Amino acid sequence: MSKKRILLLIITCVLALVLMGVIFWLSNQPAEESAEMSNTLIAKIYRLLGVFLPEVVVRKLAHFCEFLLLAFLYSNIFYLIKAKKWYVPAFSLAVLYAVTDEIHQLFIPGRAGMVIDVFIDALGAASGIAIYFLIIKIIHSVRRKKNVRNTSV
Repeated sequence: MSKKRILLLIITCVLALVLMGVIFWLSNQPAEESAEMSNTLIAKIYRLLGVFLPEVVVRKLAHFCEFLLLAFLYSNIFYLIKAKKWYVPAFSLAVLYAVTDEIHQLFIPGRAGMVIDVFIDALGAASGIAIYFLIIKIIHSVRRKKNVRNTSV
């Protein structure tokens, strides 16, 4: 493995761990603090875009986006180490973390672990993997076209 690839792998692992920490921190907030954070974000969105989003929409979008990004990072890790079917462990780990996140919330005052949130997280994870897959396909296509041009000259 090249030094560049190893560096990218390390950076991706660190980013995934940081994101996991952020998800844990957000889930560790009691219901009142979490609601206040959501309402602050809703107010900022309204001021910026003039659009009001209900709290439930903001919360579910947050779940979706957190796990989209986490699965994207996991995809990069498993792709870089050349794991066969890299998307399987990427998806599995993201969903496993979603399950543990919901279990964690059972122990936080005013919070509840919800199966629907795991499904939303899984949908976000699948989306992150799909985006990663598309990026990889585009990169490979560009490289193939570049190689064809270089060999035909």
